[in-house]
Amino acid sequence: MDNQNVKRAEIEDTDEDYERESNEAFDPRNIDISVEQQNIDFLIGKLEDGEIDLNTEFQRSTDLWDACKMSRLIESLMVRFPIPGFYFDITDKNNWQVVDGLQRLSALKKFVIDNELKLQKLDFLKEIEGKNFKDLSDDDVYKHLIRTMKRTQIVLYFIRPGTPKPVKYRLYERINTGGLKLNPQEIRHALNQGLAANYVEELSQLSAFKEVVSISSNRMLDRELVLRYVAFREIPFYNYKLPFTKFLDNAMGNIANCSNTRREQLKQEFAKALETAYQIFDDKAFRKKPGAKYNGALFETWTVNLSQLTDEKRVLLVLNKAQVINFFNLLLTNNEEFENSIYKNFSTIKGVKTRFIEIEQLIKNVLGNPNIIK
Repeated sequence: MDNQNVKRAEIEDTDEDYERESNEAFDPRNIDISVEQQNIDFLIGKLEDGEIDLNTEFQRSTDLWDACKMSRLIESLMVRFPIPGFYFDITDKNNWQVVDGLQRLSALKKFVIDNELKLQKLDFLKEIEGKNFKDLSDDDVYKHLIRTMKRTQIVLYFIRPGTPKPVKYRLYERINTGGLKLNPQEIRHALNQGLAANYVEELSQLSAFKEVVSISSNRMLDRELVLRYVAFREIPFYNYKLPFTKFLDNAMGNIANCSNTRREQLKQEFAKALETAYQIFDDKAFRKKPGAKYNGALFETWTVNLSQLTDEKRVLLVLNKAQVINFFNLLLTNNEEFENSIYKNFSTIKGVKTRFIEIEQLIKNVLGNPNIIK
């Protein structure tokens, strides 16, 4: 099973499978993409000078390729096999953002600059297996392979300043190769560098979040969960508008417009909501049943509702968690509309309203019970 499939198995009802819809019209003259042909040595120079950001906040892990796959890329360059082009967002000309080609660039850096990659399982150059960059560079027999690699021609595509952000979302969706296509959350981080990306990452690193949501962060689906909480805190469910992906796009972009005080408030209340959910449901929090995938719709609905309660009311819910769990199980088993609202209809206006109203009412019923434990 590859890394992407592992991630998809951890959370259901993400917006990863939905086409980003847009009715907006754009002037094609504002879409500025240029093409250049360079050699590999040009990219090596940019990497050495730190002008290509391999640690950009939006991108997935830089080490998804194993040594065999990296070795075969290097071999391809040495025998002058063509490789796919590289795409960069050069809004900041001194700090290029990688749109497509991160794994290839990381392999190149690991081999040439870090001297950490020992070539293995090659198809054509078996005689250099086990050797690193320095070994080959210092060997008169093989140094010609390094020269050939550096002179190999590649195509570079540059997304230039002035291209509208909604168009960039489309470009980032379409421009990907190698079976590691950017998902919507990775694209959001690409286009909202700085405060917004850092804030979502910060919330995903909270100990309260990690305790209740145990998933890998390689594909940023943990951060999508965080963003769903922020989105529905800032835009109440009754003001939700389709499509779901654009709703989250807008929420990500709006984080930078929040005051520091508001962001801190959302963070503190998020932590309290997560702690309460864990105290009530334990490791079954945000799942439809024990052992099931995490459900994003349940995550956003519970965290938003719990975060808006007073500390006293959260304590009461924990004291009466048996009743909370019982009411919740009844919703899951006896309410078809609710079931649909957290699965196949999770992104519809009706689905969003249904699940928020039902969980809100559940909480009111527990807190309003005259026999509540206090």
